Amino acid sequence: KVKEASEITLNGISWFTSKKYIFPEKQTLFTFDGESTKKYNYFPKRVLFGLRMCDLNAFHVNDKLFLEQEPKNHNYEKFRKNITLVGLFCNTEQDKYCFCDSLKLKHLYDLCLFDKGSHYHIKSASSKGDEILEALNLSNRENHWQEMPKCTMQLSTTDIRKFYENEMWKSGSDDCLSCGDCTTLCPTCLCFDVEDEVNLDLKSGTRFAKWDSCMYKHFT
Repeated sequence: KVKEASEITLNGISWFTSKKYIFPEKQTLFTFDGESTKKYNYFPKRVLFGLRMCDLNAFHVNDKLFLEQEPKNHNYEKFRKNITLVGLFCNTEQDKYCFCDSLKLKHLYDLCLFDKGSHYHIKSASSKGDEILEALNLSNRENHWQEMPKCTMQLSTTDIRKFYENEMWKSGSDDCLSCGDCTTLCPTCLCFDVEDEVNLDLKSGTRFAKWDSCMYKHFT
């Protein structure tokens, strides 16, 4: 918990993916009592602050799967509507594994902060962002654009095999225990399973969705 502004760090990238706030690791779909069902209905309003462009674009990928295909994932849709995304643009690559400039990342956020040294430029890219700027008496949707910083690692988007030929994968696969942590940390890994938990009365219980992973040996 942050008690003072001095405790906030704006350096580096996040350790964990933000997908858990719109796609929880374990989420109740509905409860049942043998006669009727009650849908889950807790979708809190949240602000995710300081997201990098890679994480912001991951939301766009997830939206395509859960919102633009039929049937929609209605729980995801409700979580998504109550999330405000505030980005933090990278002026330089954050670590040696960044390859963002190899991809055509889009400016997908409600608000984004651009570090100008002595101040931050704030840009809106949605109607939700516009409303926040209006409430702060700040100008709306200024025409501001920055190129993604040049990264040391370059990813070929025409032949992905070159990326997988890296020695890093060969050494890592020897130690793989199929724990699934790689998919847990991946912001666009969205596999899930659906299970029922039945209470001792054998009538009532809960149906929930939980994260699954193609790395598990028992997957599907």
